[in-house]
Parts: sequence; structure tokens; C-alpha cells
Amino acid sequence: PITARVCVCLAFVQLIASITVWARYGTGGLVTEVSQVELVYFFGAAVMLLPAMLLEVAYGLSSQCRTLQLKLSGSELSACVVVEYVVKLVCYSTMASFEGGIVHKNMRAFGPQRGCYTLRFMAWSIAVPTLIFLNNYSLWGRPSFGDLVRRLWPNLFVTWSYVLASWVAQVTPVSTAGWVLVALSLLSYLAAASDQMNILISMDRSGLGFPFKAGVVLVKEALFAGYGALYLLGVANIVSSSKEQLIYSIGDVLLKVLQASVLVVVRNWEELAGLRQNLQQKVQAGKEDMYRLFRHANAPILTMTQDGVVVAWNEHLGRLSGVPETEAVGMSVFHLVREECWLGLRSALGSCSSGVSSGAVEIVLKGGEEDGRPTRMLLTLIAQLSGGEQWTITAIG
Repeated sequence: PITARVCVCLAFVQLIASITVWARYGTGGLVTEVSQVELVYFFGAAVMLLPAMLLEVAYGLSSQCRTLQLKLSGSELSACVVVEYVVKLVCYSTMASFEGGIVHKNMRAFGPQRGCYTLRFMAWSIAVPTLIFLNNYSLWGRPSFGDLVRRLWPNLFVTWSYVLASWVAQVTPVSTAGWVLVALSLLSYLAAASDQMNILISMDRSGLGFPFKAGVVLVKEALFAGYGALYLLGVANIVSSSKEQLIYSIGDVLLKVLQASVLVVVRNWEELAGLRQNLQQKVQAGKEDMYRLFRHANAPILTMTQDGVVVAWNEHLGRLSGVPETEAVGMSVFHLVREECWLGLRSALGSCSSGVSSGAVEIVLKGGEEDGRPTRMLLTLIAQLSGGEQWTITAIG
């Protein structure tokens, strides 16, 4: 689609521009002193990420104990989610432990000097494309890897390149080149968001988990838009450096945990829904097989309520009695047998109504006399509870 082509064009333009600016002008130098408050924020983010990552690892391992059908979707997505957790955890742990890691001067910022945390941009260059891949893998519903990559690579490429351009824009000492890269990165974000909406609109929306998965995508786009706004507000010194780092830290953790939680819910929901559908199909097939066996059995079989109302009447019994199924169903069985059998039949039905299957009871059909002799048969009555309240009696002759 046109949105993907625009993404590819912008990605190449800003990649070439970023490499050229960085190679020609370098950076404005490193920050010598990092705010201790910001280091505390980084440590807090790492602490929040660790238990969430361990839970995802546990979920992924648990999928190995499931059936093959569950294992396929559980372990694949869990591996990608864990990779994203590891990247962010390493990033924030390193920044908290080593004075921010590599901290360049933010050359675009107005007002007091503030740092540009290079490790965070490096983590974003991996984590953000991974996040987009996960969202879309979930949306597509187990696509082939080749099909997914062919559709997504323009979006992933432009996302990776605008993260790079955003970093170069902050650290380059040349103001004009920096602002051009800022404009390119913002334009590329809009292109990537438009392409994501195009993908979302083209998806099959009939699945049970689609609203949740689409919601995660929309939240992700809203948060990325917020990151872009925060980027500009920080450069303009409207938001202080400490507040900017606090929001980035909280946003990274919340988005990751939200995405992982929704994916777990949706994965299990869809898997259980699939298993339920398969089970219903098997039960229905079993019912159909039993009905065919009942209908065409070479033995007289009928099913009735505890009051003796006929519910089912097979073909063999119809031939013996001369009463077809269409007439017999809904009639009282006492209208179909001779009066001399009523007492024994009523006693047998009474026993079955208490949940006790009776032994054999002899009946004589009203119709179906052959050579002047009445049709006699022995019926074995079997009681079963139907619907949790009513007893159904099946009689086999």
C-alpha cells in the first residue's frame, strides 16, 4: 500500500541524512554530571520490569507443558516479549548503575544543559520495532513469518530509522541539521502511524480478541505520540529534564506491562475459544453418529419422558408397529401398547423416574399384527437425567 511505500522512502532519506550528519559533524560531547534523581527513576523502572519479565518467562515455560495447539502461540509470543523485557531491563539497569551510561549533551535543548541518554535510544531502536512486531503478530492471528515480515518491514524500518534520527538530532552540534532531522523523525512517525492504521483497518475484525488487540495498538500509538510531544517539550525546556526522564521511565514500563498482560489474556482467550469450538464440533459429530445409530438400528428403540410421552421412535419400531415416527413422537406410549401391558409398563416407568433402571418389561403393540398374532417384545428400560431435572427413559427391545 501507499503508506508502506512512503515509510520506505522516508526511512532511506532519514537514514542517509542521520549517518551523514553524524559522520560529518560528530556530537557535542558528553555530560560530565548526571542528576541523581534521574538515576533513581532508572532504578525504579528496572525494579518494576524485573518481576514482570519473570512472570512472562514463567508463562512461556508453562506453555511447554500444554498441548501442541496451545504451545505454538504461547511460546512464540512469550519469547519475543521476553526479548523486549531484557532489552529494557539491561538499559535501565545499566543507566542506574553507571551514571546514566553514555550521556551526550542535548544540543537542541534551550535553557539549562540536559543529557541525552544514548542507551535509551539504543534500547528503543530494538524494543520499539519488537513492540510493533508483537502487536501485529497478535492482530494477524498466527500468520506465516514471511507474510508478516513482507508487510511489516517498511513500518519497522522507518521506526528504527526515526529513533536513530531523533538521537542524532539531539547530539549533533549543527543546529540546522539537527532541526531538519527532528522534522524528518516527526514526519516518519506520522507515516508509521498511518501505515499502522492501514494495517488495523485491513484486519479481520470478527475474532473474539480483536477489540483488545486493537486497543493495545491504539494505546501504543497514543503513547508514541505523547513521547514525541514530550521530546519537543523537553527541547523547549517547558518540561524539566528530571520530569522528562520520569515520564519516559514510567511510560516504558506501563506500555510493556500493559501489552504483555493483554497479550496473555487474548492468547488464552483465543486458545480456549478454539478448543471449545473443537470440542463442540466433536460433541455434535458424536450426537449425529448416535442419532444415525438409533434411527437405523436393527432393533426396536424408543425414548420417552418419565410420564411416558414418546420423544424418539426409530425406523425398526415403526415397521413393527405400523406407526411412523412422525405420528408416534408426542403420543403417550400407553396409546401405542395394549391395555394389558399398562400396569407393568407404569411400574417400570415409576422405577426409572427414581433414577433406577428397570429390568425387562414385556409389551404388546396395538398395531403390527402379523398372521393374526400380536407383536410382543421385551424392553429394557434405561434411565438418564436430561437437562439436570427431567429423567429420560430409553427402551431397547
